[in-house]
Amino acid sequence: MPIRSIEDVLEENPDFKPGWEITKASVRGKEIITGFENPNFGRVQLVVNCNDTGEPIYDQYSIEEGPSDENGDREIISGSIIVPYFFESNTPYVGILETRREIVIDPITGKQGEYISKEIPRGFKMPDEGADETAYRELGEETSKHAIALHRLGDRNSGVNFNTTFYKTFGAVYAARVDSTILSSAELDSKEQILKCTFMPYSQVREIVGNGEITCGPSLSALTLFDIFLERNY
Repeated sequence: MPIRSIEDVLEENPDFKPGWEITKASVRGKEIITGFENPNFGRVQLVVNCNDTGEPIYDQYSIEEGPSDENGDREIISGSIIVPYFFESNTPYVGILETRREIVIDPITGKQGEYISKEIPRGFKMPDEGADETAYRELGEETSKHAIALHRLGDRNSGVNFNTTFYKTFGAVYAARVDSTILSSAELDSKEQILKCTFMPYSQVREIVGNGEITCGPSLSALTLFDIFLERNY
């Protein structure tokens, strides 16, 4: 699934209709671009940081993720991050995905489209879907496993913010206990380039985290909360 610039795609495919649209406003008779938006995925807005008297200092962008309602508003929780686990002989096992991420530049090759990310299952909420429902669905789509127990981790009103400089929304974090012998009824997401899901002893997960093999920020945050969850409950 190669990544290409929008101008190159439209040059060759003039009938392609982007899902993201530019948002504009009129200021003193002049039309300005304020960002861009996709009702199913999120909004990027240009905003200005000001001092206490309201004088502008510098501009930047802000990000809201998740689907919007009929009024264009979005909930504070945009999706769910799920740590799947089970016990075998009193040893916790955790599921780690290996996923091809096209946007990321591979630090070894310097190229896009070749980066294989080790990470925790996660995904956006669908319209009219609660965070718990998202967790169950994404777990099934990305691991083919069904949660027999689901525990919300961290702050129940928020979760993990992917970058507090830019993101307005949060991802809810869950520990999902699974039965390794039971598959989910959810269909695997064909759009995700998930190469495999491996359940490994949690001591091995901590080892690959320490070795820098997991670079996904939401996954590292979720594993930190999961570490505390295990300490408190097992």
